[in-house]
Amino acid sequence: MSQIMANKEDLVFLEDNDSKNQPSNEFWNILIVDDEKDVHSATKMVLKDFSFKGKKINFLHAYNAESAKKILETNEDTAIILLDVIMEANDSGLNLVKYVRENIKNNDVRIILRTGQPGDNPEEKIIIDYDINDYKSKTEMTSIKLVTSVVSALRAYYDIIEIKKLNKDILSLKNHFEATINSMPSMIISTDKEGIIKNWNTFSERKTGILKEEAIGKNIFSLLNTLEIIRGDFNEVILTGEPFLTQKMELSISNSKYFKAVLFCINDDNSKGVVFNLTDITEIELMEEKLKTSQKMELVGVLSSGLAHDFNNAIMSVSGPVTLLKYKLSQYEKNCEIDSLIEMLDLGISHMLGITKQFQSLTKNRKESYEPINLNEMSIMLSKICKYKLDRNVKIILNLIENYEPLVYGDMVQLQELFLNLCINAEHSMTIMRGEGGVWGGEITLSIEKKEIESFKDDYIIDD
Repeated sequence: MSQIMANKEDLVFLEDNDSKNQPSNEFWNILIVDDEKDVHSATKMVLKDFSFKGKKINFLHAYNAESAKKILETNEDTAIILLDVIMEANDSGLNLVKYVRENIKNNDVRIILRTGQPGDNPEEKIIIDYDINDYKSKTEMTSIKLVTSVVSALRAYYDIIEIKKLNKDILSLKNHFEATINSMPSMIISTDKEGIIKNWNTFSERKTGILKEEAIGKNIFSLLNTLEIIRGDFNEVILTGEPFLTQKMELSISNSKYFKAVLFCINDDNSKGVVFNLTDITEIELMEEKLKTSQKMELVGVLSSGLAHDFNNAIMSVSGPVTLLKYKLSQYEKNCEIDSLIEMLDLGISHMLGITKQFQSLTKNRKESYEPINLNEMSIMLSKICKYKLDRNVKIILNLIENYEPLVYGDMVQLQELFLNLCINAEHSMTIMRGEGGVWGGEITLSIEKKEIESFKDDYIIDD
């Protein structure tokens, strides 16, 4: 035996391996570690036609422990080691077992010890002291027993690998699930039926400032007192299994006030629990409130603008005759009673003008939208409106600029309102407010001209 060891001290015989360098997913790698070449040959001969789950055997050969270590370093998927106990030393095989289990941490490979001197290494002691899977005496290792041992070992190895694959898949799914939950822009919190927190996602950490490690194991209603208002809904979900949903709820969590809350029941290891999905809608609610207020003020502004204009026209229809009456009365002898009445009329008109200005101030809540405006196009559009709106005896004449487009930068709505009011006022002066004996109707001319203004004076500033 020692002579064989000397000749093959560092040899690894792979030349007899017909499945050399084959992919491990097509073969089972079995490493034979023995200092007797005949043992290698006999083992290979017995198992040469063997297959398990559609895969044959790829034999790896080592004649001492050191060679076996090198093979194991490059063949991590070795399924079985058929290991001789006594080789270059009486405990070479046993030391290799420790190396495999403790040094390279390979707990998957199945180790079958084979010895020619079972008395030197009692089976009971070996089984207890070393992490091996079978112990056989070479003298009793018949072909049938060898095949039986290999089948048992491969079946165990196959189960180990399948379990590891399943565990890897489960871990991958768990990590994917955790990543999904943590990427959601909502507070996702799971509890047991007593409200003890089991999971606490990243958004919950950011929103509350409470780390996951600090939240796990705490009662959710004690940790977040603001959720006390839905404790009854929580109990109902546990009792009935039906989900609870509210589109808007006032909860004071950090700087947020409004949340959409969804609670649904889960069964975890035959024990019920609840998942809280709390979505912060505070910004959306505040924006909607601002929008509603803006829309209301816009409506008030539109109504006020029309009322102010009509009210102003009504005032002018009164103030004009009052002014004329004062002029004519000035030519006669003073009458205190009449003068007092005239003064009261003036005060009333002034008061009504003040009310009109208050109406007009409401229109300032409308946000201006500045854009380039073609005055030619706007004038044509206004003339069409006036054609249907004004009295038929009032004609609109347009004097437009033909050489280029007269563009100004302004608010289209306010400019249209300005020019339309001017046209309506002009139409009133030609019809319902015409003097006695005057001609009903007339012409309104809209002229677009270019003016060079060196500097703005007070006359060009409208104080509204």
